[in-house]
Amino acid sequence: RLESAAGAARAAGVSAPDAATIEAGAFALGTGIREQDVARLVRASQPPHAPGSSLRVAGALAALGVPSGETVDLVVQVIEAGQPVADVLSLPARVQAGIGSGLSPGEAAGQARRRGRGRHGPPGHGGPPKEKPGHKKPPHAPGRPGGVT
Repeated sequence: RLESAAGAARAAGVSAPDAATIEAGAFALGTGIREQDVARLVRASQPPHAPGSSLRVAGALAALGVPSGETVDLVVQVIEAGQPVADVLSLPARVQAGIGSGLSPGEAAGQARRRGRGRHGPPGHGGPPKEKPGHKKPPHAPGRPGGVT
C-alpha cells in the first residue's frame, strides 16, 4: 500500500511525497479509498491544508462507514470552500457524533457537509439549536422558575 500511496501522490504532481503523505495515503487505501481518490485529495490539499492530514481525515471517515466517494467529496468540498484546517480535522468527530445520535454514516456526513456551508466560527457553532417541528417548548408560567405550576 505504501508504494501505491506514493504513486498516487506522484500522480497528483508531488514529485517527492513526504512520509506523512505516503503513510496517510496507505491508511486511506486500507479503508477502501481508491488510488485516484488519494491523488484527488493530494491535489486538493493546498496550503494550509497538508495532504497527510486530508488523507488521514478521509481514511477516518471511510473507517466510520462513510462511502469512499462521499468521503472524498466531503473532504475536497470543505477544503475548496476555503474552510480552515480545523474544520477538515473535525470532520470525523462531527460524523461520529451524528452516528451516535442515530444517523447512518452517510447521513452524518451529509449533515456535516450542510453544517459547514455558510458558517463562521468553530465547528459545531452554527448558531442556536433549532426547534424540531412539532416540539415546542412548554410555556413559562410567570413567577415560577422553569414554568412549574
